[in-house]
Amino acid sequence: RFQLQTPHRPGVSCPPAPFSPGTIEMLPNQGQDRDGICRSWGQHHYETFDGIYFYFPGTCSYILAQDCHSATPQYTVWSIKVVVGQYAFTLVKVALSICNILVCCCRLSLPHTIGGVFIERLADYLLVKSVFGFSLAWDGESGVYLKMSEDHQGVPCGLCGNFNHLSGDDLTTARGKTGLHYLKLPDTPYNYIYYTIRHCPAVDLDFNGPCQSESDMDDAIEKCSALLFFPFLSCHQHIDPNPFVASCVSDLCVSDDEDTFCKALVEYTRACSHVGYPVREWRDSFPSCSKIPLILTVYCISCCPPTCTFEKECLGTNLHCLDGCYCPDGTKVLPLSLILQNGTCIAVSQCPCVYHGTSYGQGHVLPQGCSVCVCMGGVWNCTENNCTAECSVVGDVFVTTFDGRMFLQPGACQYVLAKSRTSNKFIVTLQYTTCAEVCIQSVTLVLDEDMTRQITLTREGEVIFGVNPAPLTTVFTLLKTDIGLQILYDGQGGRIYLQIENYWRGLTLGLCGTFNGNLRDDFLSPSGMIEGTPQLHSNAWKVSSACIAPVNIPIIDPCEMNQHNVYYANQCEILVGSVFAPCHGYISPNVYQQQCRYQACRCGGSCLCTVLAHYAYLCSKHGADINFRPHVSECGEWMLYHSCVSSCGRSCRALFGPETCDPAECAEGCGCPHNSYYDDVRQHSTEVGECPEGKVYHSCNEQRGGVACAPTCRNLMLNMTCPPNTPCIPGCVCPPGLVLHHGECYYPENCPCAWLGLEYLPGETVETPCYRCVCHRGYFNCSYSPCPAVCTVYSDRHYHTFDGLEYDYHSDCQVYLIKVSHASSQLHLSTQSEVFL
Repeated sequence: RFQLQTPHRPGVSCPPAPFSPGTIEMLPNQGQDRDGICRSWGQHHYETFDGIYFYFPGTCSYILAQDCHSATPQYTVWSIKVVVGQYAFTLVKVALSICNILVCCCRLSLPHTIGGVFIERLADYLLVKSVFGFSLAWDGESGVYLKMSEDHQGVPCGLCGNFNHLSGDDLTTARGKTGLHYLKLPDTPYNYIYYTIRHCPAVDLDFNGPCQSESDMDDAIEKCSALLFFPFLSCHQHIDPNPFVASCVSDLCVSDDEDTFCKALVEYTRACSHVGYPVREWRDSFPSCSKIPLILTVYCISCCPPTCTFEKECLGTNLHCLDGCYCPDGTKVLPLSLILQNGTCIAVSQCPCVYHGTSYGQGHVLPQGCSVCVCMGGVWNCTENNCTAECSVVGDVFVTTFDGRMFLQPGACQYVLAKSRTSNKFIVTLQYTTCAEVCIQSVTLVLDEDMTRQITLTREGEVIFGVNPAPLTTVFTLLKTDIGLQILYDGQGGRIYLQIENYWRGLTLGLCGTFNGNLRDDFLSPSGMIEGTPQLHSNAWKVSSACIAPVNIPIIDPCEMNQHNVYYANQCEILVGSVFAPCHGYISPNVYQQQCRYQACRCGGSCLCTVLAHYAYLCSKHGADINFRPHVSECGEWMLYHSCVSSCGRSCRALFGPETCDPAECAEGCGCPHNSYYDDVRQHSTEVGECPEGKVYHSCNEQRGGVACAPTCRNLMLNMTCPPNTPCIPGCVCPPGLVLHHGECYYPENCPCAWLGLEYLPGETVETPCYRCVCHRGYFNCSYSPCPAVCTVYSDRHYHTFDGLEYDYHSDCQVYLIKVSHASSQLHLSTQSEVFL
């Protein structure tokens, strides 16, 4: 041992130096802020979790730390020493057993996350961080730094010790032997316990230290004593410099050059930075160690440095800060603070903005629905435009309110979908009916409580009362008003989209909720109370109390009831697959996959397509057009399927008269190709002036006529003529003397007759016991015969009269079923309901 006296600093007393020509002793690190970090650096230097420094010149593969308290170690960190000439380099191998994930022998692109482990490059370091309290940094040469959380106290073994905050047992071997003072163990050499390459030569028990002469050591001590003075004094109370003086002396004895000396100084400053006390500007006192521009040297790079996407504090097992080449952080040399973005240092004001995985530069303008967003300093600044809200009913039973609350509506009555809150400006109702389970039979809109301003759209495609709505596509019918409300209705698919303008915000009630941005009051009832369940909410908005809908029935998984439909439910996986992948960044498919399974099990393939179409419809609102129907048989001749079809300017009617529509409005369905138009009469696409064989084009040069007044078998039967003020609509019509029927031209005498959904050709006969009818020119000419009338009573309350009236009546009294009173004869027949117990 030596009392270190430096000739340039007389009177300065230094701690005992831990080196001698023959052996290398252990040296405890007395710093109060070591922070439980194990390190290996330089030629052959190690410091345990608990602060024991030692020199060990092994050249094998050694276990730095391993989970020794588990049958299968959760982690193992190897230090692999490679000696080139007189320099020793360290390679690192990490094995982690997490969720049975193994990555081996493959090159990863960084940053990379796998099994709770995050790997990244930061400055000169490769960092490995894990969620179970493990963090490792490697400088790519000889420096390896390992930190663990307190949860691992007393658990690890290896060259890094057992991490029990007791330095005296750090050199305990796998056999339980402990070397308290010297690295030489009498019966079990340390390197034999932990090295893993069996053919690697063991280190001699009596290995010599790196300093082969007193003069070499004195020169090294003189130089390395710089760590005991300014500018390193600020860190002494946190990190004891003596182990680093010892390692510096050892390395200089092996290679006495300026680069080795600088690396020794760097190692001490690194230890200070790792615990959060960087020695700043120390290179100013050692210009020979500044081989790179000072403006690129950062003494304390945060383990979680700010980027254009996030900024957060270093937590858990991360090293407090690291040193190395990085973007300037606002030093006196370059006051501007920059951050790293894609390998380039930029100002925060130049940060790009990211939207669904795509980067947009400063000043980029991005339309977002009805708002416009501008990229400014990595943040989207968006206009707060008043947007249209939408309430939807999908598959007859899944309701999403204006504010986005989803619930299941299993009732079978008539319900108020939405109504104006403080006035009677509008009310939209849904009428359910019984099908396989329940289906929407119709949707009705009433304006200003005026029944003459009522319109009903039925599931079968019929329009009852009011004006005809516009067919938006072959799938949807569009009903549009002048009060900021419109309805998209897909009757066969059981889909309704009710859209209202922002000035109705806070002014709606019904199944669609309150439209005030608050999901919690969407179940507001007509009485002013918020209902607790979807069933109670639905019951509160029944139009008639006569319809009974139970409120406490359990919701049963239809997949358990309809096992034969599970095949269709499995097809719902398409929502989370590649077909819909372009939309996943905008709308999560998980909830729609659950809806899809419910619907597919409920009613098979048709309901499966409904939910897929709904998700595709929502995706189209974000510009992600998903064509999930590669073969769409529903599209008629000369029409094409698309997920977003607009009806504006796409019909023959639009060519010759004004239309009110928004070009931005679109919906799924079949539409006409470019430069062709939809013919309402023939119900397919056609080009202007082009008519199929057997028809002629009417250009409306005359005052009347055209498609609107074309004679058909139907209006011939009804003896209807064209009203005087009917506008002329150009299009293809039948030649004079012929009439139209199902898109074909017929001679009037060849028009078929219709009855009970069937058609009968001229001359065909329909006979019953009561009449005989013959088809002629679209009419049935019938001859009647006397036919007995039948009155039916069944189930003690259901009556069907002689003339066909059906009604229910239940009473315990005796009533006349029939009573006939003539002068010549009398007939009395009575009935009485009785209860038998």
